[in-house]
Amino acid sequence: MPKSKNLLTKATLLMVSSLALFSCTNDDTEEVISNTQLEEAAIDDSFSYNTLKEFDLKVTVLDSESKPAKFVKVKVFDTGANNPDALANINAIASGVTDANGVFSTHVTTPTFMEKLVVQAGIIGVVNSQQITLNQENIDITIGGEVLPETITDKRANNFIAGTNATYDYIGTYINNVGINGGLPNYLNFDTPTYTLNQGLLDDINASLPEGSPLPSTHPEYIVPSAQTNLALSDSAEVWVSFIHEGAGYRNALGYYTYPNGNPPTNPNDVTKHIVIFPNASYQGAGGQMTSGMRVQLPGVDPLDGSNIFPAGTTVAWFLSADGWNGTDVDDGNWLVYSNENLNPQSDPNDRVQTVLLLDEDRDLLLLSFEDILRPGGDRDFNDAVFFVEASPWTSVDTTGLPPITISDTTDTDGDGCRDDVDDYPNDATKCSNNYFPSRTVYGSLAYEDLWNKQGDYDFNDLTMGYRINQITDADNNVTYIEGDFVVKAIGAAYHNGFGFELPITPGAVSSVTGHSILNTNLVDLAANGVENGQTNAVIVVTDDVSALTPASGFINTVDGDAFTFIDTLNISIALSSPVSPATLGAPPYNPFLISNSTRGREVHLADMEPTDLADLSLLGQGDDDSNAGIGRYYKTSNNLPWGLLLPGEWGHPIEKNAINLAYPNFIPWAVSGGVANLDWYLRTIPNNVNETYIWEPTP
Repeated sequence: MPKSKNLLTKATLLMVSSLALFSCTNDDTEEVISNTQLEEAAIDDSFSYNTLKEFDLKVTVLDSESKPAKFVKVKVFDTGANNPDALANINAIASGVTDANGVFSTHVTTPTFMEKLVVQAGIIGVVNSQQITLNQENIDITIGGEVLPETITDKRANNFIAGTNATYDYIGTYINNVGINGGLPNYLNFDTPTYTLNQGLLDDINASLPEGSPLPSTHPEYIVPSAQTNLALSDSAEVWVSFIHEGAGYRNALGYYTYPNGNPPTNPNDVTKHIVIFPNASYQGAGGQMTSGMRVQLPGVDPLDGSNIFPAGTTVAWFLSADGWNGTDVDDGNWLVYSNENLNPQSDPNDRVQTVLLLDEDRDLLLLSFEDILRPGGDRDFNDAVFFVEASPWTSVDTTGLPPITISDTTDTDGDGCRDDVDDYPNDATKCSNNYFPSRTVYGSLAYEDLWNKQGDYDFNDLTMGYRINQITDADNNVTYIEGDFVVKAIGAAYHNGFGFELPITPGAVSSVTGHSILNTNLVDLAANGVENGQTNAVIVVTDDVSALTPASGFINTVDGDAFTFIDTLNISIALSSPVSPATLGAPPYNPFLISNSTRGREVHLADMEPTDLADLSLLGQGDDDSNAGIGRYYKTSNNLPWGLLLPGEWGHPIEKNAINLAYPNFIPWAVSGGVANLDWYLRTIPNNVNETYIWEPTP
């Protein structure tokens, strides 16, 4: 039974923190632990110090006609903020492509403190992202699908109304009695458009404006100063604008203004009439009432004359009020962006382009799109608000300077069923998508005490290892390769320790392993495919001696006042013999362990993780270890303290001889709660989580 917690006074805590804790030496009899808070914490026997949770995810992606959207890239982001511009700065933790039925299935691992995720599908014409709550082991969602529009009447452009302020006029009335999610025009046009909003057209839009991909990288030719962004009419014409897509967190308002060809405004004050087309260009169910294909006829230069005709020699230009719908009408929002880039506020002329206008010559159509965040900010994918522009007769449109739309390419160079445009490895048929954990730019942390089966000083810096795992999946979203980057952050030990991990697959399921550092073949015996011999499961020994990865000696990056010592990173590449489902592999980094003091049988695992076949089982349950294989209890003391910790993020390890609870005051409350409270106890960005006095930092 767990012991009762002893609540210490501040004076007692100061006394405890001042006790001399011996560091790890070759004579492990000198190691003493004297930390009353840790020893008497009431930690339940069942607590395993788990910082990860796992779930199965199934995503069905449908197009705007509720048909399966196949070969669509799906990404899972570790954020609760369903904001496309925010997602641009976040790395996906899982990704893959939909199959012929529009389905993407995978197994996802997150930190236990994560309550929500965002799933995004790379498809235009539907609400393409969804927030999910992590409250079950199997999550099944649908993204996209046909949405029935609100019931409206066709009032066209004969009910022009002046705005309630001096800046904005409106083509007609709109719904403003439902609050912030209103703004639907009552003047939609229901005549048959010149285009058909089919999958082929949507694919071309996707190719031109890929979701989350910066346009300066994918199509820099679209945003050069010479590119035309306005509709110049050489003859008189009627003009229509259709809402197609929005990928924004804002409730944006679209409008137009006009001027004679070749005589653009030189400053915003020259734009005397801002005519609103769509007061709130937001999807129904995502902040507005719009659905793809909603169409408006523009009422001409003078909306009051009732002609709907723009005279020859007129330029129709565009503006977007970013987050300009306020629930009642349109205001300036966060800022206005104009298609005449000289009117935009950025000081750098290269950042002033906020609008793209593309020519679809085959369909007699223009694609109008905006970046609603002032550049150089935002995701710069220019699909925050996307529209079609039609003109009749089409011959009245001056197409000079209009960049052509990009025709979607269904090429699959490697023939793996994963099209090149969604394939992270277009020339390798065994690979399609990267799946990094914790993420592409963030390392997780492993922290060990190496004196097992005796207690240590609990500074958890005898070995601090950073890890980043990439599970590369094929077109069927099964894992074919595992790439692991391991960087030693600290060595607070005199022992020469090794490090490895066990996969829940047979040795024969591995084709090859490269990148490990094995110096003593008498200690670690490798098979021809690079896994360790004598094991039931595939065991990869990353290194048999972490100390050999640096020319420095002694304690490294743990002693207060020491300078930083660089330690090599090991890049492990594992090719699997045949694809394996992510659910079979489980949570990276799987079953990691330390090999203590160059003794192969002395493995140190995370709490309640089983030893491998080559561990010396006679050491279990001896010394301070209270393992009991019969009930699946491993690597914990009788007080339920561990020898290893896994943290899915960057971690600042304690200074030598300073126990973890001094550096991280919420460690004990987390453990005592059984992992229910203080789930983010190790994050330094959370107030009151860390006492920086006890965290090692290098001397400048």
